[in-house]
Amino acid sequence: MIDCVVIGGGAAGLAAARDLRCADRDFVLLEARGRVGGRVFTYRDPLSASPIELGAEFLHGSTPETDVLVREARLTTVEVVGDHWQAEDGHFSRVDDFWGDVNRVLGKLKEHQTPDRSFADFLSERAERKNKPKHQRARALATEFVQGFHAADPALVSERWLAQGGDPGESPEESRVGRVVEGYDRVTAHMAWDVFDAVVLNTIVERVEWSAGSVTVHSRGADGSEREPISARSVIVTVPVGVLKAEPPAPGAIRFDPEVPVLRDCVPKLKMGSVLRTVFAFTERFWEYGLCAERGDSALASLSFLHSPGATVPVWWTLFPLRAPVMVGWVGGPPATELCALPDDEIAHRSLRDLARHVGTSYERLDGLLVGSWTHNWERDPYARGAYSYAAVGGSGAAQRLSRPVESTIFFAGEATATAGHSGTVEGALATGRRAARAVLQSLG
Repeated sequence: MIDCVVIGGGAAGLAAARDLRCADRDFVLLEARGRVGGRVFTYRDPLSASPIELGAEFLHGSTPETDVLVREARLTTVEVVGDHWQAEDGHFSRVDDFWGDVNRVLGKLKEHQTPDRSFADFLSERAERKNKPKHQRARALATEFVQGFHAADPALVSERWLAQGGDPGESPEESRVGRVVEGYDRVTAHMAWDVFDAVVLNTIVERVEWSAGSVTVHSRGADGSEREPISARSVIVTVPVGVLKAEPPAPGAIRFDPEVPVLRDCVPKLKMGSVLRTVFAFTERFWEYGLCAERGDSALASLSFLHSPGATVPVWWTLFPLRAPVMVGWVGGPPATELCALPDDEIAHRSLRDLARHVGTSYERLDGLLVGSWTHNWERDPYARGAYSYAAVGGSGAAQRLSRPVESTIFFAGEATATAGHSGTVEGALATGRRAARAVLQSLG
């Protein structure tokens, strides 16, 4: 019998595995995919000089756990700077105080709202009292933020939960956004290198039998073959909420025998948000010169984010300050769920058409500059079943409850168990993986 089985080779699972290795414990890490990283998914293509992030991309706010790994792996990070612009039908206007506008709305959220209510209900109450154009614009940007950043449905997400996360722009440090120049997967690859001998890929966990101090993990290979059951004294489960919600025999679903009460009580209160990202590479940075420069919009040279609330794809960003001819389209929440139901080529077509309308040119002309497009549909990924988690009304404490050990035997980790505003981030996943490893080591004595 080994000390621990770690289920899931994403950021949380790898972080837990590294700490178990440092403590010289006997463990194995089981990953369903043929790669590590989980929702960190970097793709490289000769058509793009820059790594293509199809999963996690940004470093949000203070990231001490990630910063340590970046230094260890000798990677380079860059601060995301530049300007926010709003565009519609080729008409551009600078968004001078994006965080200020968003926080004028989010700053009114109540952490102890009783009874808890949805963000949509919160907005409705404010609209009855303040409905001037500037207030409408601020609410539109805040809604875009809640759907995009939190991947949340405004009609479902908890006001308490949003308030507990704090205002992202309340301090320079917390509004900081960065990215790993070499690609985010270099971070998870660095972690995997330290535990590669304990990692077993293409292994799909189907059932966990458990009692206090003992687990038996049943799995099969990606080819359908049964694997030898693994007995251990504990298990760290780092799969996404979307997988915890899945019912056997759905691909990727895990059955616990006997049932784990905290899963029954807490997981229904957590939702798996939907996000769709489309990455386009062009022959030139047309927003800096070319199409947009023809109208004298040279100020767009420092374009970082382009907003168009209510559009099919409401947010676009460049890789600025890196001067790469790449634009990333982003849509979250219910609109993303609708788009994810379409074939990939139709998603790319609609996204490019929307971008062309934003910048005031034809689809054909923009398509003539296109050299490649990429996306990954996390909704259809059986080992993710969505982008990342958020709390529904009444679920503001669910993540904290899920993070507690179950009879010193089952330990849940991953961004869905992160607190203090770090859910949905790699930083949060890393911290929860290390927290679970510490709890395991304590239980093992």
